Amino acid sequence: MSLCGFDTAFQNGKASPWCGIFKKAEWADNEYYWDLEKYYGSSYGSPYAKAQGSGWVNELIARLTGKPVRVTGAVNATLDSDSKTFPLPPNSPSIFADFSSDNNVAHMIAALGILNDPQPLPGHGPPPKNHLFVASNLVPFSTSLVVERLSCTRKSHFQSGDPAEGETRSKERGEYVRMILNEGVVPLDLMECGRIGIKLGLCLLEDFVRSHLNIAAVLIGPGS
Repeated sequence: MSLCGFDTAFQNGKASPWCGIFKKAEWADNEYYWDLEKYYGSSYGSPYAKAQGSGWVNELIARLTGKPVRVTGAVNATLDSDSKTFPLPPNSPSIFADFSSDNNVAHMIAALGILNDPQPLPGHGPPPKNHLFVASNLVPFSTSLVVERLSCTRKSHFQSGDPAEGETRSKERGEYVRMILNEGVVPLDLMECGRIGIKLGLCLLEDFVRSHLNIAAVLIGPGS
């Protein structure tokens, strides 16, 4: 079955003859096999995945905030503490690019706390309906995860204490984080992000940072 994907990629997207050998039910079983392989081998089902992905998340937080990297065992302290090898805003490019493997992206997803199913995937099937961790969606060929820092104007609505004044509206400018995984906006179902995280995939920068400092405290202990 792997030949189907590799040969199709080799032929620049033209479906490989290998793809027509198997039945639809067999493809569904194969897909769930890879969901389990990535889930338990490299992501939420692994006791090590969040710690393995935490170094990249710490570097991400540093780039978003312009503050030094929180040094843990998952980062290269020599490179990350040197402004020449790890420049930070405002003395850095506006775009950073990291390159890695699908397994490392699965670690990063776990460390970010995104696309996490409410219950662990059952190891013997059947696949849960509408489960979030689908490897073919999360880590296909040429996986891309884009993290954006956006400066947006938001409208705030609040009810005045005086009934005669009614509802008051104000516009506030804020810094937000948004993630795009394989060209799709990721719902940020993190407690600190609130409703806009789930509905719009947006999280106030300060809330996003706070959510991952809380995750880091659980992983490595406060004050580590």
